Amino acid sequence: VTIAMWARDGFREAPTYDLAGTPCENVVEGGLCVYTGGVKSLFPDDRVLVELDVESYAGMPVRDAAGRPRGIVAVFDAQTIDESRVGPALELFAARAQAELGRLDAQAALDASERRETIAQVSISRRDGILAAVAHAAEGLLRTDSWRDAVADTLRLLGGAAGADRSFLYECTTDQDAAAVSHMTSEWVAEGVSPSIGTVLWQGYREAPEDVERFLRGESVRETRAEAWPEKRAALEAEGTQATLVVPILADGKLWGLLGLDDCQVPRLWTPLETEALRVAAGMLGGAVERSRARAEAEARDRILGAVAKAAETLLQAERWEAAIEGVRRRPLSARAKENI
Repeated sequence: VTIAMWARDGFREAPTYDLAGTPCENVVEGGLCVYTGGVKSLFPDDRVLVELDVESYAGMPVRDAAGRPRGIVAVFDAQTIDESRVGPALELFAARAQAELGRLDAQAALDASERRETIAQVSISRRDGILAAVAHAAEGLLRTDSWRDAVADTLRLLGGAAGADRSFLYECTTDQDAAAVSHMTSEWVAEGVSPSIGTVLWQGYREAPEDVERFLRGESVRETRAEAWPEKRAALEAEGTQATLVVPILADGKLWGLLGLDDCQVPRLWTPLETEALRVAAGMLGGAVERSRARAEAEARDRILGAVAKAAETLLQAERWEAAIEGVRRRPLSARAKENI
């Protein structure tokens, strides 16, 4: 690619051409090259030389700090040129261009380093924010009898801390083919962002088998809209989502649900720090689900044992066991206790 080109009385449109078959090819491979005359005949396939009716040519490579060729400075004329004058001038000009190239490379490296540092700082800040939100949400879970009462506040804290446009919770079931099906049950959206909880696809969305395998291994799914498979990509486009991050919620070793974040502004590259922080939040919810299940089972067991104790007392006090059985049957029990009697 030619950066700039001066011809006769002004700048010309800079052409782009293949180096093969041109004197520039020899410059890149060998260094300073000077053709004092007849260059057009030596390189008949060089359209620039032919179009400008060039007779002489001189070129000098511009190399970077590692010695790699990065460019060429060249002069050509319709008449013969004096090698003793052109050669030193090109060497001087190339040295100045090489120094400027080194400065630009150093500045680009510094800018890239600063961008990486800024990205790292933002990532660490978001991770810490998510973890702080998780800690606060954990307190809310401990203060409520049901973990569901704390979900809305948890999603708000997570979405805000991550700088996301949406945070959401799916609960998973299996269909008749034993495939994992997810249902969005809770969602938080930032101001000005349209909710997606009412989207038909997210109520009975059949997860891709490969994603389910990753979820069961405790892995996350991070993808931009362009990377998603066609059906999901269409749904993400319809709701305005550019990038999504989803981590599994495992309870008792099974896939219970999914916790996720959406970015509707850019195809965001979710960082490992953000992902790990969100995984901590998913683990907290998974633990709350397990505790809720254990508590419900313990309460059901206690109700059953209480009913059995009452029934035994009734049987022992009755003169006829047939009459006692009828009384036991009429005693109100919870639906769960009745199922277990």
